[in-house]
Amino acid sequence: ISGDAILSGRVVVISEEAEIGGHLICGAQTIDVRGSIGRSIYCGGYTLTLDTSADIGDNIFFGGYSLKTRSGSNVGRDIFAGLYQASLGGDIGRNLTLGGAALELSGNVGRNVTLEIDEGDENAPDMGPMFAMWFQMETPEKVAVGLNVAESSEIGGKLTYTSPTQLSVGIEAVPEGGVAFQTPVPAPEADGASPPPDESARDRGVIGAILMRLLKGMRQFATLMILGGLLLWLLPKA
Repeated sequence: ISGDAILSGRVVVISEEAEIGGHLICGAQTIDVRGSIGRSIYCGGYTLTLDTSADIGDNIFFGGYSLKTRSGSNVGRDIFAGLYQASLGGDIGRNLTLGGAALELSGNVGRNVTLEIDEGDENAPDMGPMFAMWFQMETPEKVAVGLNVAESSEIGGKLTYTSPTQLSVGIEAVPEGGVAFQTPVPAPEADGASPPPDESARDRGVIGAILMRLLKGMRQFATLMILGGLLLWLLPKA
C-alpha cells in the first residue's frame, strides 16, 4: 500500500511481507505488526505487538492495555503511549514518552525517556484479564507493576520518571543523561493558603499535566476505537 491504511476489526495482523508507505490508523482488540510502516502508527486497542521484523519509519501513538515490542523491531522516531503495561525490547530511534502502571524496558532508546508511573492501589483488581475473558481474547504476558530497566538497555539521553514513590531499585541501566525522579505535584489547598511552588515544582507540574493529558487522551481514543471496531464486528454482514 503506497498511502495510508485505515483498519478495524477484532484482530488486525500486518504480515512480514506487508509494506505500508504511509500511516497505519487502526482500532482493534488485538493488533500485531510484523511488516513495514513508512510513517506512523495511530492505534487504539487491547494489545499492540511489534514483532521482530516490524519496522516503523516515524512514530507510534497508542492507547490501550498492553504494548509489546520484541527485540529486533525498530521505531524510527518516538513512542507516545497511555496504557496499563508495556514490555519494550525493540529499538526506539528518539524518545519514549509513556504513562502507565507497569513498564519493562530492555531495548534501546536513542534520546530521552519520560515516564509517569502510577502503580495505583495494589489491592485493586486488574481489569485487563477480565476484559480479555469477557471478549474471549488471549491475555498478554503480565508485566510487573512499577519500573524495570534492564542493564542491557541503552538510553542516549535522560530518564525522567514521575511517581509517588522512588523506583530506582528497578533501574539497572545507566542513561547517558542520568536519572531524574519527580513526585506528582499535589493539588492546591482548598483555603488557598499554601505557598506558591518554586520554579522546579512548577516545571514538574507542567510536565505532569502534559503526560496526564496524553494518558487521558490515549485512553479515550482507545475506548472509541475499540467500541467502533466491536460495532463493525457485530453488525450483520451485508
